[in-house]
Amino acid sequence: MHTPIDESVSSHLASLKPLHPNPLDQYSLMGHLAELEKNTVEQKSVLGNLALSGQSTVIFSSPNNGKTLIVTHLTVEGIASGRLDASKIYYLNMDDTGQGLLEKCRIAEEYGFHMLADGHKGFKTALFIDTIIYMIENDLCRDIVIILDTLKKFVDVMSKDKASRFSKIMRVFVLKGGTLISLAHTNKKPDSNGKPVYGGTSDILDDCDCAYTLARVNTDKESTQKVVEFENIKRRGNVAQTAAYTYSLESNIDYNQLLLSVTALDPNQLKPLKQAEAIKADAELIKIVKVCLLEDINTKMRLADAVALEAGISKRSALAVIEKYTGEDPTAHQWSFVVGARGAKMYEILKGASNTPIAHDPRY
Repeated sequence: MHTPIDESVSSHLASLKPLHPNPLDQYSLMGHLAELEKNTVEQKSVLGNLALSGQSTVIFSSPNNGKTLIVTHLTVEGIASGRLDASKIYYLNMDDTGQGLLEKCRIAEEYGFHMLADGHKGFKTALFIDTIIYMIENDLCRDIVIILDTLKKFVDVMSKDKASRFSKIMRVFVLKGGTLISLAHTNKKPDSNGKPVYGGTSDILDDCDCAYTLARVNTDKESTQKVVEFENIKRRGNVAQTAAYTYSLESNIDYNQLLLSVTALDPNQLKPLKQAEAIKADAELIKIVKVCLLEDINTKMRLADAVALEAGISKRSALAVIEKYTGEDPTAHQWSFVVGARGAKMYEILKGASNTPIAHDPRY
């Protein structure tokens, strides 16, 4: 039995028969290489090594992690280095105070890129999609860089239909030679590994070329510097898998000084910092494991059982912590093991490991 075809579709296909032996011929790109070449831009780094021209990139972050600050810093850096044409950069600032907008407009004015804001010069977020469609239809997308701050002001990211329609239109924009950078939010709760989770439906992530989560690394409330890390969760092309930046937390500096404080962090500097933060986060569990080891509870499964009971966690979680800090490197590990009779692993506290105090434990 043949599947019924919509009457309008059938009529359209019938009208093609005299001109196109195969109805797909009318859509073929054969003979249109020149048009493709005209719209395809050379892929070059945008925003440091976090994004490429001719792609759609999304950065997901919780509030107050510095995504706007770092993106502005990297935009200015790209202009100053000559990699970016300032006159073709459009920063759509829809998530700012009046004072914040003024400060960022001063930066934009100095470096020559465009700043747009809702309610100024007649611009409204509702005009955005129609403007992009106009640019697509009139081949005005090539080499244009658009930064959306933030994405939820332009599309309801919780609506699958709306997010899908938005992504499809922006896909044509980048295929026509445009570049899109979208700043978006993460969910309030991280995943089971403590990693940030992108907000909204999966359509935004599914339809972009590249995506990152941005999270704080250091949690020391006394620190005068905040350290944040970009972690890639989707990539097409040669972009960074991770990148870390630090910036000032001083309250008495202006935006220019804050912008100047942004500094890329070397991976060799980031690793020990992340290790120290992990140990700090797991300090109580590490302490319980060490107490158990001092009580000669030192085989793997007995140790996991004891830690789980003492900490009120699952045996699986206890085992994960034991394995996480097992090794011979005292800068990253807390205990090691020797193989005993019948292949049993006998754990012992690693000499020189980062100190987790147990001296005040009531049992000692």
